[in-house]
Amino acid sequence: VGGNRWGEALLISIAAGVPLAALESTGCRAARAMPNLAAEIGRGITALAAGRGVDERCMEMARALFSAVGETVTLADEKLLDAVTAVSGSGPAYVFAFTQALEAAACREGLPAEVAARLARATVVGAAALMEARPDDPPACLREEVTSPGGTTAAALAVFGHNSALRTLMEEAVRAAHRRAVELGREVAAGLRTGKPGEEDDGREDEKPGNGLGKGPPPDNGRDE
Repeated sequence: VGGNRWGEALLISIAAGVPLAALESTGCRAARAMPNLAAEIGRGITALAAGRGVDERCMEMARALFSAVGETVTLADEKLLDAVTAVSGSGPAYVFAFTQALEAAACREGLPAEVAARLARATVVGAAALMEARPDDPPACLREEVTSPGGTTAAALAVFGHNSALRTLMEEAVRAAHRRAVELGREVAAGLRTGKPGEEDDGREDEKPGNGLGKGPPPDNGRDE
């Protein structure tokens, strides 16, 4: 849309790292959205952040648009989109990785590969459905329902809880994704300033025009390649 003047139009961008200021430079009002992979089946969640001059009527339209593919949340600060990217944008991959690990553990305990795969997938899907069916019960309460003192689940959770292993691992993973989202945003912003997307701006002019072409801002579909 570069060079166009869109007047009162609302531009909604799902491009990773492209700031509202860059979108607003086209002359239109702008908002950013961060959907995730489950939007493909209408079960996603999308975070929205509004730019300057975007009123509540426009945001209602944006929410209505993304409600067609799942839930929406509205953020007061565009900077929070980096954290959203690390949680719900990349989050489906975390669940898939957990499912894969559960399947591998089942195989290690002697279950046939096909049975292990079915058990792991059905367990994760069923647990997610239970959380959805009981929205007023926090995950901790549901976990306690499955856990009998001195039982098998308690033994497994003790491993997760040793030195807060599971929580620490998740925090580190989300922090790494958040950090990378911030880095990508800086790379895109620098590229917009220099006219060379993906390059940092060192304040110097290139000796040879056209050198150092970057990869450009990555499209965002909620996947972390």
